[in-house]
Amino acid sequence: MTQPAAVPHRVRIPVRWGDMDALGHVNNARFFTYDEDVRLGFFSELMAGDKQFWTEYGLILAHIACDFVAQLRAPTELDVHYGLSRIGGKSFETRALMHDGDT
Repeated sequence: MTQPAAVPHRVRIPVRWGDMDALGHVNNARFFTYDEDVRLGFFSELMAGDKQFWTEYGLILAHIACDFVAQLRAPTELDVHYGLSRIGGKSFETRALMHDGDT
């Protein structure tokens, strides 16, 4: 598992009661929404000096996956570490690590 230091952008995301499903834990689909929130913030901060980034270039999300390691219940705050994990010639990969305390 990648350690948080390897992904430098850090954000705290509040987990809301409305994020939970009927079983009382956060719905798996919400983790992709959390990733989206952090991803957009990361690239907005990274590309703040390039006014054409979102209007002319932008990004294409070609693949997203998640390894679930524990259930999450509200209310809490996720500590999310986000950054680039691989840069290639025409593509790159990012990684988000989401922690609830030590989990």
